[in-house]
Amino acid sequence: MGRSQLQVCFTRDEKRRTQKYSTRQLDSLEGLPDEADSTALPSPQGGWPPARSTVINDMHAIDRTQALRAKVALEEVCSGARLASAPKFYSSHFVDHVNGAEHRGHEGIRRSVQAYAKVLSDLRIDVKEQMVDTDRVTSRFTVTGGCYGRQVSFEGITISRFEGELIVEDWTVTDGWGLLKQLGVWRSLLIALRS
Repeated sequence: MGRSQLQVCFTRDEKRRTQKYSTRQLDSLEGLPDEADSTALPSPQGGWPPARSTVINDMHAIDRTQALRAKVALEEVCSGARLASAPKFYSSHFVDHVNGAEHRGHEGIRRSVQAYAKVLSDLRIDVKEQMVDTDRVTSRFTVTGGCYGRQVSFEGITISRFEGELIVEDWTVTDGWGLLKQLGVWRSLLIALRS
């Protein structure tokens, strides 16, 4: 792992703690850790992943804060649960590159979220893993929701670029083929006709 990288591995306990940040402290993000948890790499005998949550940090606590901000932005804002909070996470000059489409600004975020919400009811995004490298956070996530009576789930990856505390650009790719396979021909046609 390079000197400027941070790997965040969440256990269930840490995810619960992060969820508390994402709901209770979303408005101000007060109480975020001032310093990242630093622990030594697990010994070769211990194997990987380590038994407890580990954060490997060679930079500053800001890396951990950026990872948490990217996680909350995806899980809360991009799922539509707290869309009105977008300005707390995204720059007004934000550019979103998602599956070949481009959306700009806070209005672009709203349009992007609405496009997913048109297809999926009960939209939920769960971040599974993150990597931080200087001003970028890569998040691997799962999207779940319902579509015409069928529950679906598909994977995606977003690279978020930060300037200060705000995300200024996202590059997102999701598994559209996996979604279409789960929906089947008829549901896929219904979506196409509805669009």
